[in-house]
Amino acid sequence: MRTWNFEKWATVINAINFVTAILIVFFLPLMKSFVPLLILFWILTWLAEGNFTKRFKINNKPALILIVFFFLLHVVGIIYSKNINESLFDTQVMLSLLIFPVTMIGINEFYQKKINYIFFGFISGNVIASLICLGHSFYLFFKWNAPFQYFTYEDLSILIHPSYFAMYLCFAISSLFCINFTANKKRNKILFASVSIFFSVMIYLLSSKTGLIVLAIIFIFFYFNFFKKTSNRFSSWLISAILFVLLSVAILFNSRFEPLRNITENFLFQRSNTEISAEESNSARIKIWESAIEVIKENFWIGVGNGDANETLSKKYKLYKIAMAEEKHLNAHNQFLQTFIETGVIGFLLLVLIFVSSLINSIKRKYLLLTLFLIIACVNFLFESMLETQAGTVFFGFFFALLNFVPFEKDDSTGSAAAY
Repeated sequence: MRTWNFEKWATVINAINFVTAILIVFFLPLMKSFVPLLILFWILTWLAEGNFTKRFKINNKPALILIVFFFLLHVVGIIYSKNINESLFDTQVMLSLLIFPVTMIGINEFYQKKINYIFFGFISGNVIASLICLGHSFYLFFKWNAPFQYFTYEDLSILIHPSYFAMYLCFAISSLFCINFTANKKRNKILFASVSIFFSVMIYLLSSKTGLIVLAIIFIFFYFNFFKKTSNRFSSWLISAILFVLLSVAILFNSRFEPLRNITENFLFQRSNTEISAEESNSARIKIWESAIEVIKENFWIGVGNGDANETLSKKYKLYKIAMAEEKHLNAHNQFLQTFIETGVIGFLLLVLIFVSSLINSIKRKYLLLTLFLIIACVNFLFESMLETQAGTVFFGFFFALLNFVPFEKDDSTGSAAAY
């Protein structure tokens, strides 16, 4: 009679847990309805691993404490929210901010040795999502003679909101750049560069202003890293000129930047503000932020509760006749303002400190990818309430925990050091 091999069983469960993590990030841009089921299965396999006391290693304790308290503060917000159902739903959406950090500190050795497989899974998911979106647009274009509009913004991004898709693509490009720095084979470098260019084109077509801003920051960031390492100054300046021209073309010819160009022209040539329509996105967003700041002033200390934030904002929209925002029941379109409205000054400070503690951790560890992740998240938080949706909380919760709490090792077969 065979005896049960617990060590072999643990290895199998560890592998299943790791593969499930790859599937979570793979399906993130593809099938968001499937992601919660994968997270549930991931938790079950994590529990099945057992032996937690031996595996628990905390790489960034301050960030862990801060993000747990940040989540608990939203739980407390249920108590004084008038709309309990909305508050419970909001807390459920934010569960990823608790689940991933708590579980990642006790993760198995697969994550430490094979971390780049997770990034490759995420990159692959974004490649397939991009091809599906482009394929759909080409089908409409050739089959039904659809206008070029179907290659842009929401008409292109049929799987997920374009702002979130652009954010995913920016992080995928950052991952590719980091991996490319340590890739040994020339063909890998060419492949990674080609996929990065493809993602850059997708971000341009998605017409996400935030995505284009972040993309410019990433290129500048990596350009200076490249510039410092190369001895060929002519090549460096040539690349700089090409990037500058491409960025200029992106801003000049992308329709999503038209309101920004109008504002600049008004400032330079002292044109009347009446030439800018109140319905333009930039103008509307500023009015939304002004309304959010008023709500914050009236509820500075504890906020209005996470169930009543949007309802309170809608009253302000009605007062100031921001019809579009009131009709769509929009949030603050800024995660820092949204958090301030929901949980008051304590929640706002916790969110800021989460970024600060992680940035300190990235500088101490010289962890380039973590730094870029924080930049991408922070810029997106300034223009969208990213933690109000599953697409935002799963992305932020998972990669925040992975990059902050998993002490990975170099693996020559995958180049795990590329994450630096």
